[in-house]
Amino acid sequence: MSDTNTTSITATAVNINDKALQRRLKKEEKKKNKPLVDHSLPLKQNPTQQDIDNHADCLFWIINKKKHRAEFCKYKRTNNSTFCTHHRPIEECNDTKNIENNDSGEKEEGNKNTNKKRVVCPLNPLHIVYESKLAKHIKGCPNAIANQKQAHIEVSKTKEYYKENINNLLVNDKSTKLEPITLSKVPTEQLQDLSMKLDSIFQQLYPDGVPTSNTIHSSFNKIFNSDHTLKHIQQESSMISLLENHQLLNKENVYLEFGAGSGKLSYHIFSSLEKQSGGHILIDRMKFRSLKKVDRMIKYEPLCKYFDRLLIDIRHLDMSKLDVLTLNNFVITSKHLCGCATDFTLDSISNLLKNNPSIVDKFKGIGIATCCHHICSWDTYINQEFIKDQLKLTPKEFQLICAMSSWATIGSQEECLSTTTTEDKKRKRQEYQSNNNNEIESSSDEDDDEDQEKENKARKEKEFKDAQDEFNRETIFSKQRKEELGYKCKRIIDYGRHLFIEQQLNLNSNLFIYTNLSKENLYMVSNNKK
Repeated sequence: MSDTNTTSITATAVNINDKALQRRLKKEEKKKNKPLVDHSLPLKQNPTQQDIDNHADCLFWIINKKKHRAEFCKYKRTNNSTFCTHHRPIEECNDTKNIENNDSGEKEEGNKNTNKKRVVCPLNPLHIVYESKLAKHIKGCPNAIANQKQAHIEVSKTKEYYKENINNLLVNDKSTKLEPITLSKVPTEQLQDLSMKLDSIFQQLYPDGVPTSNTIHSSFNKIFNSDHTLKHIQQESSMISLLENHQLLNKENVYLEFGAGSGKLSYHIFSSLEKQSGGHILIDRMKFRSLKKVDRMIKYEPLCKYFDRLLIDIRHLDMSKLDVLTLNNFVITSKHLCGCATDFTLDSISNLLKNNPSIVDKFKGIGIATCCHHICSWDTYINQEFIKDQLKLTPKEFQLICAMSSWATIGSQEECLSTTTTEDKKRKRQEYQSNNNNEIESSSDEDDDEDQEKENKARKEKEFKDAQDEFNRETIFSKQRKEELGYKCKRIIDYGRHLFIEQQLNLNSNLFIYTNLSKENLYMVSNNKK
């Protein structure tokens, strides 16, 4: 860069700094010259008749406590009113006589808007808008930001398929209220006893281990491109391959994806069927910015016979109100359905089949990848009888199994620290002991009071003992043993779901490890016995 250009850039930067300095000085001077407000004086709650007579604009009286002043609105009055457009009462706005007597500009607007009724914004009663423009206003209303995440939930309550807590496993034992367990507070003996039980139970349930399937569907090469993450496409391809092997991949089926997120699994299924299907229903309680992009890639294809997205919590979804299911064969799918959402989904299917026996033949099967077992709970688990009667475990032990299941993914969190964590703790413990000994020696030299010395020594030893106990508690099991126990916890929880599918839903159920790219890698695939 030339010296001339450098000089001009420097000069410009100086000018910008000078302007910023001038603005700041001007603002500070304005603050200094600002008249002092006596907050001890009461605000005028209502205007006097003289104030009203002397004011020619809007007569809406504004009390501003923050600025400690009360005054009339400064906007112009509308025709045939003593208020401005913003402050005019709704009754006056909706008066047909006033509408007819408005100026020509408002008549033109009235021709464009057939509905001239004004209503109060539900997010802020100070906002008064045309009823025909209310939906548009709510989208841009400043007060919508705080309620944005919950707005669609309120909308879902008005839908016919919404039924409060219909899938909340109402037949479950909910009398035992258990708080989430913090593993660091569980006694060592209890963890060791439960670990031996887990070894025995896992060997009993999976004598030959869990079957593995690493097959990739032929659609992988069609769908994979730079816009997709290789890992996710491989996982989805493996799932679709298992669906195909169980006769669940068919162009006439309607596919319901629970916990759909942005809906990429549904799009992959749609692509594997050469973009021709009986329909897709995507279900999730959250809104995603990317959902429109993927939804449109399915929705507007000419060979997609039906498409819908339901923004609803699974526990409130009454599937019997979805008429499309009575007319078409359908399959339930999901990729990584978190925690108790899997149990709610299975309960929703059970409720559908019980309440609509005629729909049983239309239900073809399930393909669900489970995950996040650590957020499961006793009162929302789908097969409590399996835990109590077959495994002879208590609700508290089940809650502890859920907590221990988080150990299965400990390797992914500590991959870089696994070799140094224990060494660091040992080093810190040695430093702590050395520092404490030095402190005790120095205190004995400086302080001749024997009682004080003994008290200090006892306190330091107790602190060291507590720290040592905490260190030992954290290292009851090696990292490898923790991963093993966490894996077994997940598979035991999933086995109860597998039994529920076989016994209550009357399906042929299978469990597969479908990928080696993730620690959350179990797929429950089931098809109709008929």
